[in-house]
Amino acid sequence: RPPDRARHPDAVTATTMAREGFFAPTVATLSTPARRYTLVDDEVLRVGPEGESPLPGPLGVTVDGEGVRIGGALLPTMVVDSSQVFDRNRGVLESGTLAGKHVLIVGLGSGGSSIALDLAKSGVGRFTLVDMDRLETHNVGRHACDLGDLGRRKTLAVRDLLYRRNPAAVIDTLDVDILDMPEEGLAALIESSDLVVVATDSNASRFRLNRLAVQTRTPAVFGRAYLRACGGDALRVRADGPCYSCMVSERIVSEEVTAGTAPAYSDRPLEVQPGLAVDIAPISWMCTRLALQALLGAPEQDGDLRADLYIWANRREHQFSRWEPMDFSVKRMTVNRWYGVRMARRADCPVCNEEAFLADLEGLLADA
Repeated sequence: RPPDRARHPDAVTATTMAREGFFAPTVATLSTPARRYTLVDDEVLRVGPEGESPLPGPLGVTVDGEGVRIGGALLPTMVVDSSQVFDRNRGVLESGTLAGKHVLIVGLGSGGSSIALDLAKSGVGRFTLVDMDRLETHNVGRHACDLGDLGRRKTLAVRDLLYRRNPAAVIDTLDVDILDMPEEGLAALIESSDLVVVATDSNASRFRLNRLAVQTRTPAVFGRAYLRACGGDALRVRADGPCYSCMVSERIVSEEVTAGTAPAYSDRPLEVQPGLAVDIAPISWMCTRLALQALLGAPEQDGDLRADLYIWANRREHQFSRWEPMDFSVKRMTVNRWYGVRMARRADCPVCNEEAFLADLEGLLADA
């Protein structure tokens, strides 16, 4: 549930967060003139001034409508003024505009969780998070969440992560496989959003989300990592540009991250890893930039990122094996640089040029 705003319309209290269970196991630190009280689950640990050993504890605690009490005494409440959280974004981003934007993020793995967190830190005020998985041990090395969230639904773990950065955000979660959602309901969800971020790991889900985004004329951003995260791409789908089906059919990109035959960064026989966090981070960052550009609709920023597809190479392997190492020249293709790709809509794309596609299909059937 979002924080209770009945008593604090522009702020959220640590007490409210404790009551709703947003933070686990540590909820918040509440200050008094002489002591700091850290609320942990249903108990309060008394801690003396900095450098002093903790005083005896834990002590019993009660939470009521007025706040947190120890032995009937009401503790002071720490209030987080959400208007101050994004003070240092002003002048670069219009945080007030982003507060009213709704972003649907499908896929909360290494990339999707990082994109969600960066958008929350930028001031986006409403999210719908979709994923069907739980956080497992092998996810932690790359995921925005940590060991404290093991076994939890990724949707709930990322939701709580976003609340810690933007306590005034409104966040809905769906623990479903996007391929199992009814067409009408999924289309309505996409249409109700200002932007769709697609960070799933299968072409089937991407094709479906792409088709519905084009159908509802909702901007979308797709992020993918290639085999063993040797590189990746970021694609934005706009009303006048190519869609995901145009890109994939032109065979510009590789399939998503899967296990390779050798470790990426080792000369020793180790268990294969799909990719390091540092390999996935550049793709997430570019997706976030494209998302912010789409949400703000700022023409002056559009001049900085004009392409619809951007490609990044981490290492000289697979499709990048003939690229050069990054040195002092910008005149040749090297790894560790972004490259914008000029693309146009495919004349026979079954999604964004459906009429032309159906006409061609009718011709083929007539010839048969």
